[in-house]
Amino acid sequence: MESNSLVFYLNGNKVTLNSFEPNTTLLQYLRNPEVGLTGTKESCGSGVCGACTILMMYYDENKAKPYITAIKSCQFPLIYCHGCAIYTIEGKNTALNQKLTPVQESFVKHDGAQCGFCLPGTIMSTTALFEKHQLEGLPPPTVGDIEETLGGHTCRCTGYRPIFQSLKDYFTEEGPKPPQLEIPKFPDELVELSKQSLHIKGSLWEFFKPKSLNEFRALWKAHPDALILGGATNSNQIFRDYLTKRTIISTASIAELSEITEKDGVLHIGAAVPVQTLLEYARAQTSKTPNTHNPLRTLADILPRLRSKQIRCVSTVAGELLSMSEMSALLVSLGISIQLEDVEGKTSQRTPLTDKCSCCGSMGDKAAPYEATTCCVMDCNNHGKQFITGATLRINSVDESATKKQFTDALLVSRRKDNAASLMLVVMKATLEEASKGEWKFSDVALTVSDGRGNADRETTKSFTAAFKPEGKSQLAVESASSSASSSSTPSEADIVMAVKTKRPLCVIHRLEGTAECLKKAPQLSSEAIIAAKEVMKKEIETILLTGMPTEASTDAAYKAACEKLNESRPPLPTTWLTKRYITIAAPGALNRFAYNMSHHLGITLKAIVPKKCEKESASGSALASPCPSTVDEKPLELEPLQTRYRNELQKYSFDYEKVDTLIGKPMSNMHLQSHATGMTQFTVDVPLPPRGLYAEFILSTVAHGKILKIDGSEAMKIPGVVDIVTAKDIPGENKHTGIVMDTKIFADEIVECMHQPIGLILADTPQIAEYAATLVKVEYEVLPAILTLEEAVEKKSFLSMYEGSDVVLGEPLKVIEETRQKQKEREERMKKGEADTEDYEWVVIEGEAKAGGQDHYYGETQNCVVIPHDGMVDVFSSTQNPSKVQFDVAGALGIPRAKVMCKAMRLGGGFGGKQDRPCILTTAAAVAAYKTGRPIRLVMKRSMDMAVHGGRHPMWCRYTLVASKKTGLLKALDAEVIAQGGYAHDVTGPVLFKCTFQLQGTYTIPNIRVVARAAKTNHNPNTAFRGFGAPQSCLFIEMILEHAADLLGIPQSQIRDINMNKVGDPLVTGSLISQNKGEKFIRIMWDELMKTSDYENRLKAVDEFNATHTSTKRGIAITPMKNGACFEDDFMNQAEALVHVLPDGSVEVAHSGIEMGQGLNTKIAQVAAETLGIDISFIHVLHTSTETCTNTQPTAASTGLDLNGGAVKKACEQINASLAPLREKMKDKTWPEICTTAYFSRYAMSGQAHFILPTINWQWKTKTGFTAFYYAFGVSVSEVEVDVETGEFTILRSDLIEDAGRSLNPTLDAGQVEGGFIQGVGWVTAEEIEYDIATGAMLSDMHTYAVPLARDVPLELRTTLAHGFRCEPNVGASKTTAESPVLLGVSVLMALRHAVNSARFDRGLPVLRYQLSPFTVDRIKLAIEGVLDGEDGIKYTTKV
Repeated sequence: MESNSLVFYLNGNKVTLNSFEPNTTLLQYLRNPEVGLTGTKESCGSGVCGACTILMMYYDENKAKPYITAIKSCQFPLIYCHGCAIYTIEGKNTALNQKLTPVQESFVKHDGAQCGFCLPGTIMSTTALFEKHQLEGLPPPTVGDIEETLGGHTCRCTGYRPIFQSLKDYFTEEGPKPPQLEIPKFPDELVELSKQSLHIKGSLWEFFKPKSLNEFRALWKAHPDALILGGATNSNQIFRDYLTKRTIISTASIAELSEITEKDGVLHIGAAVPVQTLLEYARAQTSKTPNTHNPLRTLADILPRLRSKQIRCVSTVAGELLSMSEMSALLVSLGISIQLEDVEGKTSQRTPLTDKCSCCGSMGDKAAPYEATTCCVMDCNNHGKQFITGATLRINSVDESATKKQFTDALLVSRRKDNAASLMLVVMKATLEEASKGEWKFSDVALTVSDGRGNADRETTKSFTAAFKPEGKSQLAVESASSSASSSSTPSEADIVMAVKTKRPLCVIHRLEGTAECLKKAPQLSSEAIIAAKEVMKKEIETILLTGMPTEASTDAAYKAACEKLNESRPPLPTTWLTKRYITIAAPGALNRFAYNMSHHLGITLKAIVPKKCEKESASGSALASPCPSTVDEKPLELEPLQTRYRNELQKYSFDYEKVDTLIGKPMSNMHLQSHATGMTQFTVDVPLPPRGLYAEFILSTVAHGKILKIDGSEAMKIPGVVDIVTAKDIPGENKHTGIVMDTKIFADEIVECMHQPIGLILADTPQIAEYAATLVKVEYEVLPAILTLEEAVEKKSFLSMYEGSDVVLGEPLKVIEETRQKQKEREERMKKGEADTEDYEWVVIEGEAKAGGQDHYYGETQNCVVIPHDGMVDVFSSTQNPSKVQFDVAGALGIPRAKVMCKAMRLGGGFGGKQDRPCILTTAAAVAAYKTGRPIRLVMKRSMDMAVHGGRHPMWCRYTLVASKKTGLLKALDAEVIAQGGYAHDVTGPVLFKCTFQLQGTYTIPNIRVVARAAKTNHNPNTAFRGFGAPQSCLFIEMILEHAADLLGIPQSQIRDINMNKVGDPLVTGSLISQNKGEKFIRIMWDELMKTSDYENRLKAVDEFNATHTSTKRGIAITPMKNGACFEDDFMNQAEALVHVLPDGSVEVAHSGIEMGQGLNTKIAQVAAETLGIDISFIHVLHTSTETCTNTQPTAASTGLDLNGGAVKKACEQINASLAPLREKMKDKTWPEICTTAYFSRYAMSGQAHFILPTINWQWKTKTGFTAFYYAFGVSVSEVEVDVETGEFTILRSDLIEDAGRSLNPTLDAGQVEGGFIQGVGWVTAEEIEYDIATGAMLSDMHTYAVPLARDVPLELRTTLAHGFRCEPNVGASKTTAESPVLLGVSVLMALRHAVNSARFDRGLPVLRYQLSPFTVDRIKLAIEGVLDGEDGIKYTTKV
């Protein structure tokens, strides 16, 4: 029986569809205006962040019962919903009638969100987990189950602490007590539908979903060119060219392909088995034999870290085998055999690890970039299609006995613990035999080392295969090895090709020897190109045969030539220099881990593998100890498992704050939490597009610098649904954005100045058509020279002119430095002459450099806007922190008065400074499109485009000279040059750089200091405002400088910080005091308090004792202070507007010029209004920000949101109080609503409008005098970490934070800001690295490689304190902001990591680490431990004492 319509249930209601596009995802359908379920969000669009997660019930025909799972709807084709019941966050709720489930209640109770954009997905995942266990009668979910579920979700706001707290209620002392949920009955109609095949036909496509293998065979024979899909978790890639006529056959419902069976030690896995099902099977089996190290144990250990659970529940084993992923590399390395069948029913089997393919060399290398189960390798071998029916994996390769043992293990390393692209994957399979009593040998070994994307590192593999040696007389020998691990035979040509393939285009070079069939899914190649690429490969092979290993030059040459000749249409997946170096150095550590596990499993004693040292000339000319990967030494095995890598309980947490009785100062939840939890919160991206609306997509430049010769959109305009193309010539007004320097254009017109610069827009009826059509627009350039790195800009003196050479000076730093140098020189001369050193001069000069990396905002809601033209005016809905700038820029672009532009900002799904100025890129472009067409325009950036176009935190480079006391560490002088990478235009680089300059001395007193600021001009998109606005870089630099001094002078880190701490009356570099309120004393109070409450000194001793007895695991601890100024340096920006209306029923409308973006501003504003009016907060309703209600707004930035707008609201409410005072006096015994009703009929003024300004700080840019902040917020953090010396992976054991929030206006919200900001800072200094192609300027980082911290990356224990007794009396409620300064607290984690790394270096005979670069990623940590990075990455240290 067959269905011809798509039928499923949505939130309990039946849906029948007969007409839709096959490329439609479930997420797109849900968010379609006709469906309107916008609670399910789109953020990353690639199955990483989890914002799109929904709950799905389906019927398993094999087991004859329904099942529940959470899936990521952005990667799930709508057509796959047939026969399923789909539930979204809205459920049965409506905007005006909301009922919370127990899970939703828990998240609301514990403040489980800030901006709320990610919360619906998190709630749906945890709900699915609880309902699955309840429905299937499973034991309650464990903490591990919770953490695995959360591993599929990214929260940029909270730091995950409130999310853990929301789920902690279910884990009591008596055991887990999950909520009892109301699980809907699976509809009987869907049970019947689940048993039927599906056939739907559209105008250009035909879709089949057979239920049996025989049915599939018949369909395949009838449609031999059909696209075969499994889980289709990369359907957005599969259907990109969706206008091509095609037939699709899905294997997802074929019963014979959906089973796992075991027979005679061999596991049989159906092709359609979801990866999560395989993982659960492996866990169930290994739980029965906990000490076994077989392939199932390896799968149980590694699979949870690959992709997310919500994707693994859908992706199939066959699809993963054919994908370019760590999962395929893992399965192939374990020796999986693939079962194949051709169209005639002929079967065959292939084991990629050992069997060669004449076309590809190995299964892991042929991967097409999507989950499709048609294998081009098989096309080449057999000149006909073969279909994967399943796979087999031998669990027990031998009958274990007292004399024969089997061992399988794997190690995967990535920059975060879950759901990230890996740095290294090492897999080992071994069989050991006892040759004689006490003496063992390997009878079979299979060892593979790769970068996790299938890029094998054979040289590293071969270097260490034979390195295991038992304790005893004879050496452990490798008698037989697989082709992937042979260390004695001459490598074959296929092996060599595999080894040099460190950078791989879509159609890899060694596939060229196949037939044309092989290339049909890749770009069309000419015979000349194939011949030329073969010649390049021949030369490369000759080079390797002569040298024994690939060189950087030859590898890069082969890669470049192949890309040019093959004319790739898809960017390659490169293995970076850092990753290649990391694999070489870290692989021995992986084998040491295997040795540890093997000794425990086999009961024999092994020795660890330690690379020998060899002398190598560094870039600076000094000899450095560097590991030689080709040789090893014996060392007694002294390995300790990293016990804290994963949690065994939810995060421990404590919170302390000052208790008060007033509404201002009371802990309160975010007033929007309930609407967040039910998916009813409306963000800009959820605003419905009016009728006749069009969707826009940017046309971006593909060169970093060039002259535009021609823009050809003819091919794009042929696509049905494409309406128009908009370029610079269509701009009726000015082609520029307002700003400090107006050098940012709406569209590049003549010259392109960076990669990914907007050139125009494509307008279409759907976003999918617009996205596709934009790729068809051809732009011809005359390529010009480009500057793509900060170092190159400095070398070529390429600076943004406005900021070149800006500096601030206090005292006479250059004089002090020169005098000290002269004294040192005189002392050295006396020593050379043999004279006695009669003058023990106290001061020394220290020189060095430090670099701070950039950071992507990675807010949940990407940049987006809607522009609606009407009546000679435009309404702009923008996800912006700066509505007035949007209003100004749109008016300028259209050439109309600003009064004719209305900008409305809904609450934002995160901002972090990234939506201060950059939203104008979208709004002006969309406004021009609306002007040209007269139709509403929606423009939404995909995550990848958002990352590439909008800019991020400024990378900076600091070169410094310091004078310090060699006895005490007291600082006397500092001369520093700070260089920021600005990009091709100014944006806000100047103010960011100046703030970094003003705060470079941190919380320390330096009587003589000069800071020179420069902004490098490069051919990248401009970097922009980011939470902290230059302060995080300044904090990082001064802490690195102090650490440098402490290390060289032999002074404890805490001591040098303590002795230089600010005291009352100490000046800043600008000559002013800390603030008008002499806040210098606060930092000393907080420092002393945290030293005591964190038990720092005792913990430091404990860390040192731990490190003295542990070699493969090291700990570190650090304490760092911070300060951060609040308000804008320009007085004119420190102003705000508020409008308050009291209605006859007592309800109050409050409009203000600030933007709610998760920080809880609206809740605090409501507290201020309610407290001032003397009424309950339930009467207060805060409106969305609009230029219609509050004009001339300033950006919600610089930590001013509450300070400015709270003051304005308070002032407006006081006007109302003054008006109603006589009436309230007469009606003392009446309620507020009664008073308001009387006031209305008695014609009292019931509105207040106020303009508020902060007291002048009188900062003068020309003379650099006055104050640079209204006040400073202070903080101190202590962090303790544990580092795996073998891999560089680390765990934050505990962090203690204390923050100065003044008299906290809302401790609940302030604590959330402190913790979220801290984790954002931790991500910046440890994991979040933005990588560019240094040849083209293209951004290489994406959602998979850019490692935003996830739930298992935060401290195991977190203690947060808001300092008691502090007041900032001039400010509203005597409070201080907590918006930006907590980011600076994350620096303590970096310093703790350096402490741990130095302990490991001391074990290796290396000096203290002088490599000062952030982020200190997992791979850099390992390389730093081994001394590989000393003096590299462009930093040449000259340390003089």
